[in-house]
Amino acid sequence: MNALATLGYFDGVGDGHLMALDASTGQTRLCWHYDPPVALRVPAKGLTGMAWAHTSGRSDLFVASANAVHRLAPDGQRWLGSLHRPHFNDLHGLSTREGRLQVTNTGLDAIDTFTLDGAFLGQVGFEASWLAAERIAGRVPDRATWHRLHAEGFHTGGEQRFEPDAPAGAYYRSDASAPFCVRQQRDFVHPNHATLNDGRLWVTSLARQALIEAGTWQILATFEAPPHDGIAFGHELWFTRVDGVVEARSRAHPNEITARIDVSMLSGVTGWCRGIHVTPEVIWVGFTAIRKRPGHPWDRGAFADTRTAVVVLRRDPLSVIRIFDLGHPTRHVKVFALAEGCAP
Repeated sequence: MNALATLGYFDGVGDGHLMALDASTGQTRLCWHYDPPVALRVPAKGLTGMAWAHTSGRSDLFVASANAVHRLAPDGQRWLGSLHRPHFNDLHGLSTREGRLQVTNTGLDAIDTFTLDGAFLGQVGFEASWLAAERIAGRVPDRATWHRLHAEGFHTGGEQRFEPDAPAGAYYRSDASAPFCVRQQRDFVHPNHATLNDGRLWVTSLARQALIEAGTWQILATFEAPPHDGIAFGHELWFTRVDGVVEARSRAHPNEITARIDVSMLSGVTGWCRGIHVTPEVIWVGFTAIRKRPGHPWDRGAFADTRTAVVVLRRDPLSVIRIFDLGHPTRHVKVFALAEGCAP
């Protein structure tokens, strides 16, 4: 009845917290505070993806921040090292299935694969490498141009070119000359989470509202609202949808819904839904308060009523066990990932 939650903040500090949650008592405990070095600090981020690796009698906890992956001891408190690469940008989900560390490199629309010791093995990208190189160099196309550059087929003209776009709005305010890893970078596919399933790499895409098999590029499943997460548990994959609905899908037939839970309706908690941990007895689901209209569809009520919280559900009979309110009086907190609790 314990779980871990990664938190970030929508402000200029760029730090994050790893929190332990005890559903039996309702108590919360700080495990680890990540205060990034100046060279890796990104406003409005924090800690993101999280995954355990249990191998050969050894347990490691991997936790992502905006541009690095950190390895922690089983107590969730002792830092053992960090994995940073210059092409990391806005890291999201982590997975350690089948002995590989899959890092969802959302800002680059790519999935990077490492050994559990951090050796780079390869990358799968959702855009042409020349265009990724342009973006790393600070030249970014608008969305229509990005799609056109990938969609156009055989032609008799010269090489592909585009005029760089100056992104509007507060989110993309970072300096294009700054290192790629700290830029608030426009993405185009927005992969959220990647996991291996019998050697096949499956990726959830927020922008395409789909589960995609990397390599074959098949759409394995589609969703009524943008999905997040995509964790394997038994014979199922469990997804959060940003509108507060959780879906289980058959791993054999991912477009087949085996369970659908409207967590917002059941609990009364609304917000941007992201973060899930599943056990045989309970389901943990994360929510983040919304202060302004999101860039993707969300319509579950007034923004003023949304909350940053973790809802714990009993699976049988389906009911709410506990709601952890993780809001802060002065900081806008976000919940990102949930995972099993630390070793005693």
